[in-house]
Amino acid sequence: METQSSRGKKIIVVVGLALLAIVIFIIGFFAGKNSGMQAGTQAAESKYKPLVNIAFPEPPAVMNKVSGIVENVSGNIITFKVNDPNDYLPHLDGSPRATVEKQALVSSATSFSLINYAKLDKNGSATLTALTLGDIKTGNTVTVASDRNIRTSQSFPASSVQVSNY
Repeated sequence: METQSSRGKKIIVVVGLALLAIVIFIIGFFAGKNSGMQAGTQAAESKYKPLVNIAFPEPPAVMNKVSGIVENVSGNIITFKVNDPNDYLPHLDGSPRATVEKQALVSSATSFSLINYAKLDKNGSATLTALTLGDIKTGNTVTVASDRNIRTSQSFPASSVQVSNY
């Protein structure tokens, strides 16, 4: 016959083994889930990356022209914000693209113009008007060109500055 203490020990052992099995199951479940998600994400990336690249091509490595919004004009420097070329894929959470600040260094060789889409000529084309640095204001939409690659440059010499009016 079993004694009361021997029976109690068996119950404790069975309950302990059951709890250990549950803990191992939970750890295995989460470890397997994470592993499967990583493998699935990697498989999806390799499978769909060519499609994403077609729909949202990476910006070129060499950029000689950027467009943005003027934040400040001080002396011969135009400071403006542009969309970050490294943040070109859509944000699934709806957040806006990252921006970077650029500074165009203006010289006597820099040309300035206004392309006015709100005022069309007799052929239906936007009118083009010459400007000066003094005509550039905070909030203007500008396209700045340079003779060098400005993709990663924060500050660069400007060969032309074009203000767009819509």
